[in-house]
Amino acid sequence: MKNKQELIFDIIQIVPKGKVIYYSQISDCLLAFHDIFLRGQVVGWQMSGMKNNPKFQKINWQRVIAKSGQIVTYKLGFTGSIQFDALIEEGVIINEGLIDLETFGLPSSELSKLYQAFLNKASEKSINN
Repeated sequence: MKNKQELIFDIIQIVPKGKVIYYSQISDCLLAFHDIFLRGQVVGWQMSGMKNNPKFQKINWQRVIAKSGQIVTYKLGFTGSIQFDALIEEGVIINEGLIDLETFGLPSSELSKLYQAFLNKASEKSINN
């Protein structure tokens, strides 16, 4: 069984380029698919514990924002505009410090579908090995 951080990695990596999710959406996926309850703030705390992990640098962590549409990576210990710049490079428009979730947010239902497909593929892969 994967630990919580590995499950969070899995969820983050499926977010498409140019889309964002918020911490509580990750929490909702953990609860729906793994029966693990973590509040959105705890997901952020788990992510802050990953920042020195080289694997974390390779996933799309910049696509996780606050439910308000704000970038809050300072809470993860990052400084400067790393997340801001990475999202702009992907085509996400940030207006007065906020991301329009209607335009750039990945709906929870779509995240669930993508994650279910990810889990199915991982299951098929483990069966074939």
